[in-house]
Amino acid sequence: MTELERQLDELTNQLQELRSRQMQMNTEMVSAEKKLQGLRAALFETTESREPGETVFTPPVFEPEPQTPYILQVTHEIEEKKKLPQKKSYHVNHEMEDFIGTNVISKVGILVTIIGVFIGAKYAIDNELISPLMRIMAGYLSAGVLIFIAFRLKKKYEYFSSVLIGGGLAVTYFITYIAYSFYALFPVAAAFALMVITTAVAVAIALWYNQRVIAFLGQVAAYAIPFLLSNGDGNVFILLAYISVINFGLLLLSFRKDWKLIYHLAFFLTALVYLFSIVVDDKADASFAAGMAFLAINFFTFYVAFLSYKIFKKELYQVREIGVLLLNALLFFFIGAFLIQQEFKNVHGLTWFTIANAVIHLAVGYFIYRLRLVDESVFQFILGLGLLFITVAIPIELDGNWVTILWTIEATALLFVATNTHRGLYLEIALPVVIISVISLLQDWSQNYPFIQTSVVNSATYNKTPFVNVNFSLSLFVCACFGFMSFRIIRFKPDASAFTGKFFSEALPLAFLAILYFTFYNEVHFAWDKAITPNDKASLHYQSLTLIMFSCIYLSCWFFVNSRKVKRENFHHLLLVLALFPGVAFLLGGLGNIGELRTIYIANGESASKTLLIIRYLSFACVAGLWLSAKDALKVFKPSNNLERGFSTVFNVMLLAIISNEFIHWMDLAGYQNQYKLGLSLICGGYALALLFIGMKKNKKHLRISAIILFAATLLKLFFYDLASLSTISKTIVLVLLGILLLLASFLYNKYKDLMFTNKESGQ
Repeated sequence: MTELERQLDELTNQLQELRSRQMQMNTEMVSAEKKLQGLRAALFETTESREPGETVFTPPVFEPEPQTPYILQVTHEIEEKKKLPQKKSYHVNHEMEDFIGTNVISKVGILVTIIGVFIGAKYAIDNELISPLMRIMAGYLSAGVLIFIAFRLKKKYEYFSSVLIGGGLAVTYFITYIAYSFYALFPVAAAFALMVITTAVAVAIALWYNQRVIAFLGQVAAYAIPFLLSNGDGNVFILLAYISVINFGLLLLSFRKDWKLIYHLAFFLTALVYLFSIVVDDKADASFAAGMAFLAINFFTFYVAFLSYKIFKKELYQVREIGVLLLNALLFFFIGAFLIQQEFKNVHGLTWFTIANAVIHLAVGYFIYRLRLVDESVFQFILGLGLLFITVAIPIELDGNWVTILWTIEATALLFVATNTHRGLYLEIALPVVIISVISLLQDWSQNYPFIQTSVVNSATYNKTPFVNVNFSLSLFVCACFGFMSFRIIRFKPDASAFTGKFFSEALPLAFLAILYFTFYNEVHFAWDKAITPNDKASLHYQSLTLIMFSCIYLSCWFFVNSRKVKRENFHHLLLVLALFPGVAFLLGGLGNIGELRTIYIANGESASKTLLIIRYLSFACVAGLWLSAKDALKVFKPSNNLERGFSTVFNVMLLAIISNEFIHWMDLAGYQNQYKLGLSLICGGYALALLFIGMKKNKKHLRISAIILFAATLLKLFFYDLASLSTISKTIVLVLLGILLLLASFLYNKYKDLMFTNKESGQ
């Protein structure tokens, strides 16, 4: 289907739709008229009861316009047309045949013709069949013949003529390049003049024909020909100048006719040509001299072309066009950085080049913002590019902690501006800066703390004093900035996208909590790393217990702050989840560590330090403080029944584990090692009975169920583990005592069953 046929179909469909709407409006007008007549009649019925001299308002009468015979005729034609059988397969086949015959075959034909000319020219060059001048003249003659035939056919076969014109222009580009590069028949000025003239002619003809294929064929040929016949001795400077001239003409055409495909293709082909020229050229001085000049020329050419679309055509944001602009900026930076690193040995040149990139984008952004030339999305993107290159310049010039500090300051400044001006743009820009600040801090930690380092530990690492070193100060500074940002977000709540708003309202405070925690955790760990000697086994256990106690104290403080000051329920739920980690760590590792310390104390006898025993109660106190603070917070936020049951279950598991461990502790100190199976079973049975009593007294069903489960687990342990190694007397004692506990449990159920099962259960 040709473009004209497509437009006719669109206009026909649009006209039918408008006529359908007119018919619907006429129907609605008739209905409204009927309602109006009814209201008028009701109003006139009340005129007999009006006061003398009172004026009665008479609504105007609107006569509906009758449907014209034309509308009725069109409606009839549309209905009749719907009844006719549709010849879809024939129509589709006809369109496909037309497309192949008029479009595909013509383009393939001209492409094959151009390739044939190329092959023939190359054969003549390789075998020296004719003189260089005759070769060039024959090439220009071939181009002239194609163009002459195209002009003759334009009136009747315009599209086919445009294909021939494109081929003729491609041959012209090819011959001009060959005449200068291989035979030096033209001086530099003449070669450039001919290329400029050819480009201008191509632009004019494409505008005259209004056919994108002319520009497209000329574009492909212009970029590809220098490489098809290159022998490796070409001048890179001339090649890049040639490409720059081609770009200028094609971008002008692309903007004039709104042919963005030409613009996009020009960008990608230019990038490929430039990268190829860098790879094949081994003369660094020539590459830098030519490369930097034409890198800048092409960068600004495409930059201006993009902004021209946005400014003069008043276009809005489109992802693919912004993508081309981003690639243009990144290619300019990375290729320029490569050339600078090849030319200069220090990093200062690369730093200034990066800052220059930032200044360019910030200046352009400020210019279009002040003059309000484009929509805000383009301004935001360009401003983001400028800030991106400022961010990149920091690690290029600096190293170590300074990078983290400056990135954190940048993120804080952007967020402060966002909350001050209530503009979500700055939050969008601040988001990646916050992320890379965290990554940079983690990298600093990995390089300065021995227990995190994956490589060989530097001896200078141990020369630092815990809590009095640069790393600790840096971490505190980052914590302060993240805390300030979290406070600003909670207080001002600036406008932002859903993802960005969620990131700053939830992820940022969580990052602040984590960084503050690990800031002190790292130093505590590092202090013990310095204190531990190769033969000091007790210090390893002290270290683990100290870290668990610190975790409990840290979370306890935040439970207190949240329940008294912040009062955010989602933060409270997060703290409850986090509290599970030190709790589980204490059960799985902490109890084992205090058991090892007890073993060391017993082995050392009278010379053993009492600290080996005291630290167990310090750890118990820290765990108790964590759970008491969590329980106090539960009263403030009034948790759901499920949350309260879960908290109660975890607490009872930990309390039973601590009581059992304490029993084992005192049995070991008394000299009854590995002889406490009976005692543990009785403790579990007694604890189950206590749970059952409390569950009945407070009407807590989940406590009673927990007690029954604990009774069952105790019986299984008793019969399959305890009784196998006990004497007859021990078996008798444990069975009698456990039986008594079970009878007491049954008695309590019988006594309070009416109260439990008639009243509403608490915690159901």
